[in-house]
Amino acid sequence: MRGRERAADLAADLGRLPAASVAGFKLVPRVRTALLDLPNDVSLSNLQESLTNGEMAGPLASVASSDYELRSLADGYSRFVDAADEGRREGRARSARLAWIVPDDRLTEQLELDSLALDSIRELGIGADIGSDYNSWLPWVSLGMINLFRRWRQPRIRTIRRAMFKLCRGPERAFPWEAGYPTWERQLPMQALYMYEPNRLLDGALAAFSHLELTSINDLRCCHPDAVDASKASGRPLFALYRALGRTNV
Repeated sequence: MRGRERAADLAADLGRLPAASVAGFKLVPRVRTALLDLPNDVSLSNLQESLTNGEMAGPLASVASSDYELRSLADGYSRFVDAADEGRREGRARSARLAWIVPDDRLTEQLELDSLALDSIRELGIGADIGSDYNSWLPWVSLGMINLFRRWRQPRIRTIRRAMFKLCRGPERAFPWEAGYPTWERQLPMQALYMYEPNRLLDGALAAFSHLELTSINDLRCCHPDAVDASKASGRPLFALYRALGRTNV
């Protein structure tokens, strides 16, 4: 079973997360519901142990009672571990589906805009449209994300942000684009958000982000309020910046 093969791969910093953290992946509906009903003290470490043994123990016994459900749960767990591994990568997501507004050669090693990108913002006069804190989100915005934000209504966007805020376990609650968001939580699979807002709005958003091949909470810096406002702005300032930085296909 794939879940049993990967059970030993769970990193120590993930083990204390609730087992319901895997509910954001596609699961048998009854398994997803049962996971969300578990107490928060039933952890991923508990789930790991049960999968290793090939039998759900304690409260987890109510989650998967058939081989079909156990396979679904094991697959969700394995996908969580895979996504957590991907979240530890350096830099941005890599995908042919992502057309970054700021290309790789216009970023510094700290993933901040270089002088050419800053000059383009000034020359285009779009500073007011994208705010002053753009280094914390602009490198994580792509054309695909802009198109999503232009379609999405505020309730969906507020749901995403609310889940990110609830997930944060730093000294003070924060968002991923803020300094107070713990690094290890930024590296978590974005599906870990689902247990905090288990509804269709977030489920659909996660599916859309997955289609763009985003994986981690850190990838969702693109949900910064200034990013969403600039995406929806009538002057299309982010498209202008995309063209100014060397692209001509929009």
